[in-house]
Amino acid sequence: MNANIGSLDRQLRIGGGFILITLALTGVLGPWAWIGVVPIATGAFNLCPLYSLIGVNSCSIEGIETNVDGWSPYIAGALVGLLAIASVYLTTVYMGKSTYLGASTTFVRAAGFAVEAVDPAHVAENAYYLKEKVKFDWQFLLIIGIFFGSLLSSTTDKSFKLEGVPEIWRDQFGPSVLNRALASFVGGIVAMTGARLADGCPSGHGLSGMMQLSVSSFVALALFFGFGAIVANLMYRKN
Repeated sequence: MNANIGSLDRQLRIGGGFILITLALTGVLGPWAWIGVVPIATGAFNLCPLYSLIGVNSCSIEGIETNVDGWSPYIAGALVGLLAIASVYLTTVYMGKSTYLGASTTFVRAAGFAVEAVDPAHVAENAYYLKEKVKFDWQFLLIIGIFFGSLLSSTTDKSFKLEGVPEIWRDQFGPSVLNRALASFVGGIVAMTGARLADGCPSGHGLSGMMQLSVSSFVALALFFGFGAIVANLMYRKN
């Protein structure tokens, strides 16, 4: 069968489905809310059997742009917020402690695994790794899930593509893959250093901290985005 679900329709289906499942998991709604898997499945495959039966195709509705590339940032942001709420609720209920979303610590632990393979004594004596144990935990799985979730969403909305150098970088700095890789590596070091100094990354402060109304998280997030905008303007400003 041909696809009969447009991008906007797909996003509303998947977003609504996740809302229903979140409400079912948290006990707000009864078992019937698990019906949310249906709109998620139809949205993921861009195919609605009911649409096929009644001859509807939401890929093109007169007067409405329904098949734009990529996800709506508003829907995606709302889904991430629901994920953060569900994470806190479910870990509190089933694990006896509240666990908040974060990402940057996982990358430091990944570095710890790499160093441990060649110099385990250094990791064992490192003050940071004594505090943040090198381990494969739920946050590691979250990072892995981000990769595969991004891959799934980009392939389903047809925005996936492989590129060595993004167009915006190529226009400003040229097509060299090596230069782009070196800049990304240095940028990663700067970003991780900043995340450690701030004791959290944009996901930790922006999601977990702000949902607790943490003053430090409001300040950190304002600085993240403020300086990010300044650096982006300096790097990509047209001459």
